[in-house]
Amino acid sequence: GPLPAEWSSMTKITYMSFHNNQLTGSLPAEWSTMTQVKEIHLQDNPLTGLVPEALPMPAGMALVVRM
Repeated sequence: GPLPAEWSSMTKITYMSFHNNQLTGSLPAEWSTMTQVKEIHLQDNPLTGLVPEALPMPAGMALVVRM
């Protein structure tokens, strides 16, 4: 299923790992409020679309997406 926009309320989370979970769609723009995230692992999911411009990508952040 899709990545829930509601997860954006988890503003203090720093690490997310959802590899190989059959997640679909794209990264929700609402995730831009998750400013403490340092790593997001989404590899091996059938995701589509682009990383939203609003998503903060601070220096040192790792976004791992392999489709």
